[in-house]
Amino acid sequence: MRDQRSPHALPRAPNEGAAEAGLRAVLTPIERLRAAEVRCPHCDKLLAEQLHGDITITCIRCKRRVTIAR
Repeated sequence: MRDQRSPHALPRAPNEGAAEAGLRAVLTPIERLRAAEVRCPHCDKLLAEQLHGDITITCIRCKRRVTIAR
């Protein structure tokens, strides 16, 4: 016969202060999208979304040539 287990959840470590310490393990979908965006370092114009690899582009706002590698 099986061992009888308690129906209560196991105790967990406290997670108070984890967000302030930067210990979040799971990103929200919005945070993942923002992390994959490429913005111009001079004027903060969005240049590309979901970049994998290298890109050389001229920013349409500030007219500066930008090279970004990921």
